[in-house]
Amino acid sequence: MKKKIGTLISMGVVAILAITIITMVIIPVNYKPIIANPASISIRNSNNDNGLYTTTNTNHINYINNILEKFENSFTRSYLSALFAGQINSTLIITQSSSIESFSSYKLTFNYNTAQTLTVNGISQTHTYDKVIFSVSDTTGYNEINIYFQQTVNDDQYYVMKTFASQSVLFDYLETLDYL
Repeated sequence: MKKKIGTLISMGVVAILAITIITMVIIPVNYKPIIANPASISIRNSNNDNGLYTTTNTNHINYINNILEKFENSFTRSYLSALFAGQINSTLIITQSSSIESFSSYKLTFNYNTAQTLTVNGISQTHTYDKVIFSVSDTTGYNEINIYFQQTVNDDQYYVMKTFASQSVLFDYLETLDYL
C-alpha cells in the first residue's frame, strides 16, 4: 500500500513538472517596448561607401509594414529559453548623453510627426520622444540591444531601453532592400 501511495505521489510530481515545463515552452516572452507605428523609417547602412540614408514613408508602405513585422518578431521567444539565458526583463535607463552607440551594419530610426509618450511595463511615463533609434546586426541568437528614444524637449538627449532581440531576420530583410 505504501509503495502505491509513493508511486502515485511520484507520478503526480512528475506530471506537475512536465506540465510546468511544457507551459514554459509554449508561453512566449516579448521584449518589445511599446512603440507606436512610425510615420516614416530611416535606414542608414554603414557598410555603404557613402553611408546611404534612405527614408521610407507612406509611398513605401509595404517596406514599412515588412520592417515593422520583422522588428516585432525579433523580440519574441519562449519563456523557458529566456529563463535559461537569464534574459527575463527589459530595463529603462535614462541617460543624458548626446552620443549613440556606434553601429556596425544598419541603424534604423522610427520617425514620428507628433510627440509620443514613453510606456514602460504597461505604464505611461511623463517622458516624450519623437524618434526611436536602434542598430540592427546579423548576430544570431538573442542579444542585448539598446533602443534610444530621442527626447522631444532636448534632441541631443535620449532615454535608453536595454532589451533582448534576435535581429538576424530583420537584418536579412534590410540586406534585400534596393534602397528605394
